[in-house]
Amino acid sequence: MKRFHFRLNSVLLLRKRALNAAQEEYSKAIAQRRKIDEVIEEGKEQIAAMNDAIKASWGGRPVVAGQQESLMLGLKLAKTKLDEWKLSRVQALQEEMKKRELYIEANKNFELLEKLKERQKNEHLYAEMQKEQILADDLFNARRASMQITEMA
Repeated sequence: MKRFHFRLNSVLLLRKRALNAAQEEYSKAIAQRRKIDEVIEEGKEQIAAMNDAIKASWGGRPVVAGQQESLMLGLKLAKTKLDEWKLSRVQALQEEMKKRELYIEANKNFELLEKLKERQKNEHLYAEMQKEQILADDLFNARRASMQITEMA
């Protein structure tokens, strides 16, 4: 049986490399977004802790104006920083979606070529089996004919 050779094997290898690169970029984008999510959660916890500290420091007694102003300024600064991180999360999420689309496209291209290879391999095997069957039939018929000739003689 003749060995199967896929003519587009080099293209398949290039698409596999592109798929691996797209997968790596997508996973990096996911990791980046998750890191930002963690920072946002830490920021929310920090703001909650600051609110608790402010409430505890007030504790029913009058607060000095300078102290209140510095506490509120710190809280405002933390909220501003949190808003910046939320904005960067939106940007990271957009980047992640772009990388996801690229990964899906690369995966689709690779799988299409992989299916083509499999289909061509199956067609090749079928054609080779047909050739072998015809050869076996011819050999059988030739033997039968030679046996009939020797029996007549």
